[in-house]
Amino acid sequence: MIDIGRILRDIRNCDDETLKNIYDYIEYQFIERNKKEQSFSSVEYVTDPPTNQCRFYRGRNTDENDILSWLNSGKNSYIIQGTGGIGKTELAKAIWEKVRKDGAKYGVSHLAWVPYQNSELKLSICRSFLKVKSIKNTDVAWADITEFFIKTQQGLLMFIDNIEKTEAQDPILRSLNQYPFRTIITTRQKLGIKAEETELKVLSDDECKSLFYEFYTLEKDDEKLSQILEKAGCLTVAIELLAKTAMVEEMSLRELNEALTDLEFDISEEAIVGEHDLLTKEDKIAEQLKKLFSISACNDQQIRLLVNISMFPAKEFSFEDAKRWFGEKRRTPLNELVDRGWLRSQKNSQGKLLYWMHPVLAGSIRLQTEPILYQSCRQLIYNFTEMLSQEERENPFERFSVISFAGTLETYQRKYFCDLDDLEFLKAMGDVYVEMAEYGRAIEVYQDACCIARDRIRDEEKETELNRLLGSAYKQCGNFEEAMVYYKKVMDGIENGSVHGADNVICAYRDMGHMYKSMGDYVQALSFYNTAEKRYFEEKEKDSDLSPKYLAVTYYGKGNLYRCAENYKLSKSFYEKAKDIYEDIVSDTNFEWMLIHDNIGVCYLEQGDCRKARAFHEEALKLQKHAYKETNQPFMGLTYMYRGDVYKKTGEYGLAYDDYKKAAEIIQNSVGDNHPYMIRVKNHTAKCLMEIGQYQEAEALEMEALPFECTQLGKLHPDTAELYNNLTELYCAAGDLEKAEFYHQKVKNIQILYLAVIRRL
Repeated sequence: MIDIGRILRDIRNCDDETLKNIYDYIEYQFIERNKKEQSFSSVEYVTDPPTNQCRFYRGRNTDENDILSWLNSGKNSYIIQGTGGIGKTELAKAIWEKVRKDGAKYGVSHLAWVPYQNSELKLSICRSFLKVKSIKNTDVAWADITEFFIKTQQGLLMFIDNIEKTEAQDPILRSLNQYPFRTIITTRQKLGIKAEETELKVLSDDECKSLFYEFYTLEKDDEKLSQILEKAGCLTVAIELLAKTAMVEEMSLRELNEALTDLEFDISEEAIVGEHDLLTKEDKIAEQLKKLFSISACNDQQIRLLVNISMFPAKEFSFEDAKRWFGEKRRTPLNELVDRGWLRSQKNSQGKLLYWMHPVLAGSIRLQTEPILYQSCRQLIYNFTEMLSQEERENPFERFSVISFAGTLETYQRKYFCDLDDLEFLKAMGDVYVEMAEYGRAIEVYQDACCIARDRIRDEEKETELNRLLGSAYKQCGNFEEAMVYYKKVMDGIENGSVHGADNVICAYRDMGHMYKSMGDYVQALSFYNTAEKRYFEEKEKDSDLSPKYLAVTYYGKGNLYRCAENYKLSKSFYEKAKDIYEDIVSDTNFEWMLIHDNIGVCYLEQGDCRKARAFHEEALKLQKHAYKETNQPFMGLTYMYRGDVYKKTGEYGLAYDDYKKAAEIIQNSVGDNHPYMIRVKNHTAKCLMEIGQYQEAEALEMEALPFECTQLGKLHPDTAELYNNLTELYCAAGDLEKAEFYHQKVKNIQILYLAVIRRL
C-alpha cells in the first residue's frame, strides 16, 4: 500500500520551487488524462463537470445499480436523500462517470451538473449552463435554456446537487416533472416532488474501517477504531475528519478515543426528532463536530481562514480566489487545512485545483466561532465590496461571478450587519443586481442597507442615496407607483430639512423630472427639471466647486422631455448644452456622454438630416464598444435601433432590419422581452416590415408589444399612442378598415389629452 502520510510529510518539507514543479507535473498529467477520456466520451457537457470523485469512495454498488436501472425506466426524477456528510454527492459523481463513459447505453446525449446556490433553482441552473453564462438577466437566460430542454428531451441528464428548499418553496422545483429531461437530485430533506427516491444509509463497519485507514497510516487498532466509529455514527465526513486530525496530530487510536470520550463526542446517540429528520440530525452533528476544534489545535491564522471559508459551504474556489478574498499569499495554509480534514480539494476538468468545505463542517465552524464570526469576516466584506464596485470595463465578468459568493456571505452575516462597511457591501450588491436586471434582489439588499442607514448609523445622506436607488430600481422594473413612494421620501426630506447637500437636492428634483417624464406627465416633469436647474445655479453661487455634471444631467433630461413632445429643435439645443458641459468634465466612457450622441442623432433624423443623424449614432456605437467589453448593454441595443431608423428613412430596408434584429438580440440578452426597450424595438421593426408590405409579420410584432405597452406605460402614454398609430396604418394598408378605425380612435383620445399638455411646455 502507498504510504500517503509519509508522502504528505515529505511534500510539506519541500521548498516552494520544488512544490511548484510537483504541482505543474500533476496538473499536466491530469489535463492529458482528461483529454484522453473526453475523446472517448459520446456525451456533451452543457455545464462545467463536477470535481473528480474522491478516490476513497466506496460501498455504494447497490445504490449505483438502482439509479442506473432507473435511467432506463422512462421516469423523470430520482432523489438521493441523506444526512449531510453521508456521501450523496460522491454517489452522484459515480453515476456521472458511468453515464459519461457510455451515454448511449442510458440514452443520454448531454450532461449537466448544477450546484444549488442562493436558495433558487432557476438561478442555479442559469449560472451553471455554459451557453447562457454571459447573459445577465435570469429570465432571459431561462428562456434560452427552456428551448434547449425541449430540443434535447430525455437526452439531457441533469444532476442538481444539494437542494435546500422544498417543492412548496421553489416554483421551478414544483414544476420539475413537467420538463422533458431527466434529473438526479441530492438533498438533505423531503422535497415533496413525485420521484423515485433512495435514502442513503451509513457504510458498513468494514467499509468505515477501510475508509479510516486510507487517511490514517499509523499503528492500527481495530478495537479502539470500532469505538471511535460508533462515536462518529459511521458518518463519512466525520470519519475522514477524525482520521486526518489524528494523523496530523500523530495521535494513537487509543489517545484519539480517550480525547473523544473526554469531550463527550457522540454523534450516534443524538436524538432525531422533527418534521425534517435529516436536517434536525445534521444540526446535532454540527454541534458535536465543533468539539473537534480542541483536538485539531488549529492556530489563529487557520481559524480565521476556516471562519471565512465557512461562509461559502460547498462552493468551490481556487487559490487565486483565496488570494483576492482572504489575502492568502501561499497555498500552504489551505493545504494544511486539507490535511487536517476541514477542507477538501480536487482538480476540475481543466486541471485546476479547487477547494471547498463540506456544509456540515461549515455549520460546525460557524457554531464554534459565533462570538468572532462577524469580526473575522470584516476584511472579506471589504474585499467583496471592492470587487463588486469595479467599473464594468475594468473586469466585466468578475462582478457577476463574485455575486453568487457575495449572496451566500450576506445570508450568513445579515443578522450582524450594523455599520457603514456593511451598508456599502449591500449597496454594491444591489448595484450589480440592477445591472443584471435582477431588480427584485436589488430592491431587497437596498432595503436592508437603507435600514442600516436609518436605524443603526443614522446617516441621512446615505438613507437619501438608498431611497433614490430604490426609486430607480422600481422605475426600471416598471413599478412606477412604488418608485414614486421612494422618490417622494427624498422630496419630503428636502422639505423638512433632513436632506442636505446641493448634489442630493438637485438630483432629487431631477429624478422626479425623470419619473414624471416616464409616466407621460410632461408638465410636471418640466416643472421639476426647471427647479433642478434653478437650484443648481443658486448652489453654484455658494459653492464654486459644485460639479457642472448636475446641470448637464438636468439639460439631458429636458432634452429627452422635448424629444418626447416632438419639439426636436428645442430638444437638440438642450442635448448640445449637456454635450458641451460633458466634453470638459468626463471621459469617453461616461454613460450619459454616450447617450447624448444617440439622442442628438434622433433629433437630426426627425429634422430630416439623415447624414448627421447616422454620424452621431456611429459615434455612439464607437464609444460604447470602446467602453464595454460586453456587447449586451441595453442602451447599445437602442443605438442599433436608432441607426436602423436612419436606414429605414433612406430606404435601405435590409440594413435597417439587420440593425433592428441586432438591437432585439442585445436587449433580450440584457433586460428581457418585457422591458420597455424591447417593446420599442418591436414597434420600430414592425414599422419597417409594414413599409415593405410584410403586414402579417408586422401585426404579430405589434400584438406581442401591445399588452406590455399598456400595462407598463399605461393606455394613455405617448409610446402607447405610437403603437396604436402603427396598428392604424397597418390595418389601413391591409384593407381592414374596422380595426383601423378602432385603433385610430385610441390615438385620437391620447392626442386630445396631450395636445393641451404639449402646448403648455
